[in-house]
Amino acid sequence: MTSAMPVAPISGAPRPPAAASAHSTPSTPKDIRREVQKEITNLESGDQVVMANAAASIVMLATLPDAVPSLEEVIPRLVPLLQDKSLSVHVQRNACAALTSIMTADHSLYLAAAKTATLAEGLVRCLKGDGESHVDKGLQLNAAAGISVLAQNVEGLLPLQEAEAETAVISSLCSVDDASVKEEMVDALCAFAAHADNRESLFQKGAVEQLAKVIQGASTEVCVRGLLGLGMLCGASLAAQVQLASVEGAVDTLIALMKSSDQDIKSISRDLFEVLAQNQVFKPMVEH
Repeated sequence: MTSAMPVAPISGAPRPPAAASAHSTPSTPKDIRREVQKEITNLESGDQVVMANAAASIVMLATLPDAVPSLEEVIPRLVPLLQDKSLSVHVQRNACAALTSIMTADHSLYLAAAKTATLAEGLVRCLKGDGESHVDKGLQLNAAAGISVLAQNVEGLLPLQEAEAETAVISSLCSVDDASVKEEMVDALCAFAAHADNRESLFQKGAVEQLAKVIQGASTEVCVRGLLGLGMLCGASLAAQVQLASVEGAVDTLIALMKSSDQDIKSISRDLFEVLAQNQVFKPMVEH
């Protein structure tokens, strides 16, 4: 049997992750049900290569509409894998991706996952690592994608808040260099910020400062996401606007981005700059 391949989520959750699987796609509901049951057995096999490949297969199965009725029972088999330190990074990468794919397959599955104890804690652990070794980029990527999806509705947001996921994402964003991982982490922050009553908490935790740093010299995809996050956090908060304008280089970056050839970047940065220009505290600073 070949080694399990890492599974990386497609950018822009909630689209399901892409995965490689050695199995052909089952064609009938009965075949799909049988295939899901087989992969559940494989997840419980104790053979880590088999387990990783089973999780990768579940990523693919979750893209099939006929699989939805069979997938809920997979969730409690996958969630414990996220916190098991004895497992390989390949198993945990693919388990994160499988859970993300299941949550995006149907809202009923999202709700089932959101109420599963320790899912949020497991995703946060995979994002942060165990503190004893270097955090795998692929694992961080998939964990951030899972957090982004889970945070989209209040049923998932609450357990993430209890697991201190917001702080974990913000602090991890400080240290990550990989553009793809950074993109997913900013997506996660945007998912948190989409909840209007959660924005003050994010501001207090330093999200504005980190996003203001992220947009400086970032790739187009990261920059757009960072600007979107700043737009949500700063649009109606004078304090957040003050913090944004206080970050070294932030105002100059917005001015430069207003000349971008990317229309999204150009438009959002212009809107942000106009918001700052109307803030009486920093109006003299940004009018030049």
